[in-house]
Amino acid sequence: MNHEGKVRFDFEKKFQWAQTVYTDVDFSWRPGWGGKYEGEFEISLMYGPSWNWAAGLMWINSSLGLGGQFRF
Repeated sequence: MNHEGKVRFDFEKKFQWAQTVYTDVDFSWRPGWGGKYEGEFEISLMYGPSWNWAAGLMWINSSLGLGGQFRF
């Protein structure tokens, strides 16, 4: 629940296809303006040769792009 007492839902799943190739799936469902609920999703196909960084394709709602992840 958020600070206004409204329900929100987050889902995240990682699929490991090979030692360095994986897919992340994220879905968020939150209350929006006017009492309507909004859903967002992100699907990525990533190449991560080490724990510190990864790069790949990302699809967010209706946009496709390139992206990177850096961990520290």
